[in-house]
Amino acid sequence: MDRAPGLSVRLKLTLSYAGFLMVAGFLLLAAVWLLITAWRPVRRRYSSSNAAIQRTVSPGVTP
Repeated sequence: MDRAPGLSVRLKLTLSYAGFLMVAGFLLLAAVWLLITAWRPVRRRYSSSNAAIQRTVSPGVTP
């Protein structure tokens, strides 16, 4: 019994399932990244203690 040329049905299903899992994983990572960046509190570049250290280390530079 001869088989038609090309990829088998089993291989096509495996590749489509792997592709689906990769897309779903990427979308999940993107959603988590967006949630983390949206809910993360905005921080200043320098806190008061870091500003004092920064003035001591490089006095000519102001934050």
